[in-house]
Amino acid sequence: MRVCVVSPYSWAFPNGVPKHVSLLSDHLKQRGHEVAVISPDDPPDRITRLLHPRLGNVRPLPGRISPVGRTLSLYSNGTLIGIALSPRVFTATRRAMERFRPDVVHVHEPLVPLAGWAAVRAAKGLGVPVVGTFHAHYPDGCAHYRYFDRILAPVYRSLDARVAVSAMAAKTVVRHFGGEFRIVPNGVDLERFSCPQGGGARNRREILFVGRSAPRKGLPVLLDAFERLLGDLPQARLVIVGSQRKEVPLPESVSRNVEVRGMVSEGELVRAMCSASVLCAPSVRAESFGMVLIEAMAAGLPVLASDIPGYDSVVSHGKNGLLSPPGDPEALKDALLGLLGDPALRERLAAEGRRDARRYAWATLAGELESVYRSVGAAG
Repeated sequence: MRVCVVSPYSWAFPNGVPKHVSLLSDHLKQRGHEVAVISPDDPPDRITRLLHPRLGNVRPLPGRISPVGRTLSLYSNGTLIGIALSPRVFTATRRAMERFRPDVVHVHEPLVPLAGWAAVRAAKGLGVPVVGTFHAHYPDGCAHYRYFDRILAPVYRSLDARVAVSAMAAKTVVRHFGGEFRIVPNGVDLERFSCPQGGGARNRREILFVGRSAPRKGLPVLLDAFERLLGDLPQARLVIVGSQRKEVPLPESVSRNVEVRGMVSEGELVRAMCSASVLCAPSVRAESFGMVLIEAMAAGLPVLASDIPGYDSVVSHGKNGLLSPPGDPEALKDALLGLLGDPALRERLAAEGRRDARRYAWATLAGELESVYRSVGAAG
């Protein structure tokens, strides 16, 4: 089967959707399919640095990606993203599809301008079935959906199958456009995130935060909790991955105990997960899913997450992780202190997390998506 997978966000900057697209493409290839990826991209040059001063390091574009234009930075759901807004995206996307001649087109976030719209339009023009996957959850509704309803509704109706990574992501779209969804969650590569069992290499007092410094990710809450924690456990360390140092307001009282590593490679992320004692995900708003949670579970790293929609579908409190009230630094401090001081609890949560992570193995999820492709008439 010839599968064209489309991401609407710039490939140059770390984001959950391009990461999902990359991993899905790899595993579809392993299953014997031919795969092409279409995505906006921002090359590492002066123009990109001017357009995206806050998006961090620029990733090189792999040869397997067909770029369809530069992007501009916009805030969406509390996070800075890069989306393509030039009309040239429509022509570039159509030409890329014509060259590849896909049997099915799989568009991630098909309602995101302009690459998502362009991909659906090009596929329909070629008579190719289209599958759309929705990743985002907007707890207060999506203004983008409301304001552009007349444009988005026809795009939405053009999808031959609709997939969501979680019930929360599906709920956001159904609220505006209706329809039925199949839930296929984010996946994890179990081999890549495998750590030696036994925890001998783990720092017993090291907390790991993975994510951007976007307000909804709750990093200020964690820093507040960590400052309080140092009063009881002065040897504790906090490692922050995925946030730029200049964007993390570190109080002087904690600076010696905090390391901000910025954007890192996947290998460096795995090593960070294999050396820490707990992953803390303190988001203050509902999340769609929480890919970092299942990556930590696969690595045998105990998870402490906010008790919010999206996270609570992955973490079962007291079983495969712990949940803490969102936005409450005192409760978060108490939970961290309890975890760091209880090796038996950490070991039990880690073991259960490893078992649960198997449900999200990409080898399984790629097969589920393959069945979706066949259900809409994709040949091969």
